[in-house]
Amino acid sequence: MQKFKLVKVACLMVLSLSLVSFLLTESLNTEVKIINNSDFDIVEILVSAESVEQWIPLDLNDQILKANDSMYVNIELNEECFWDIMVKDKDFNEYVINSIDLCNEKSVSIFIEDNSDEETDEDEN
Repeated sequence: MQKFKLVKVACLMVLSLSLVSFLLTESLNTEVKIINNSDFDIVEILVSAESVEQWIPLDLNDQILKANDSMYVNIELNEECFWDIMVKDKDFNEYVINSIDLCNEKSVSIFIEDNSDEETDEDEN
């Protein structure tokens, strides 16, 4: 009878630890608002924990983040707070924003100037 109680207590402890682990994992997922204040559409968004150089594409559900629009994305923080965000335009030009504290910031504003129309010193000669 005592062995049965001991097994029962052990099972409850395992279930409790599993539940705590599940809840901690769930709390590490965060919803972030990406605001596109640029003059171009964003076709892809990738994230990388600052401590790791591995880009993870976010699922945009086949949507394009139009210029001057916003969307919400889910990011699994994995106990990391500081992240880099890469966005790509329709020509797959890459733009990176470094060291965003996603534990405290719930929105990220993307503002990249298009300098392709500006003349350089070489163009003037």
